Amino acid sequence: MSQILDYVWVNEDYEIVMESISSIVYYNNVKDLPPYCSQDIMIKPNQLFKNPFKSSGDLIVLCDMYHINNLTEPPQIILAEQNQRKEFNDYMETYPSITFKISQTYNYVKNLFREHKQMCSYIGIDVFGKPSEYIIYTNKENVYNYVWVSRYVLYQLSLNKIEWHGLILSPNNDEEIVNKVKSLEVNSIDDLLDRMNI
Repeated sequence: MSQILDYVWVNEDYEIVMESISSIVYYNNVKDLPPYCSQDIMIKPNQLFKNPFKSSGDLIVLCDMYHINNLTEPPQIILAEQNQRKEFNDYMETYPSITFKISQTYNYVKNLFREHKQMCSYIGIDVFGKPSEYIIYTNKENVYNYVWVSRYVLYQLSLNKIEWHGLILSPNNDEEIVNKVKSLEVNSIDDLLDRMNI
């Protein structure tokens, strides 16, 4: 049997794109994964996630995009400006806090927030969701990857018809996160939403 690797990255138009690759070698370490190259672009794996859309053992491979300048010897590999990992990291380093809150709002005609929450939980990202908005609390080193992977999951659930709105990053302290988690009774909220037919 083969392993399906869904390479996911942000292209030149700031769109989430995916290239599915079938491999007879099974990978479980991002350092072992080869880059995906196409013409003058190199897609380099950064982090692995379980894939909620495929079979057990298949992976989402979040990647960074690089441009290859073949006019130099050796060819020069340059991180694409569409990849905003450096900007995210620079922003977060201005704060002493090690934890951040990610708030993402979006528009879609069907409420997918519960499916999104379940799938993100499966791949290791805890999402607090409600219609047209979700929130993630995480350490600063996870922020960039979690933003794009959680978006990718919702993008797939909506069949590429999602319309993104505000993304807000704000520093948090551990006490605030603990208090918010303790005050959130997820089962009660789900029951309430069921009664409201949301």
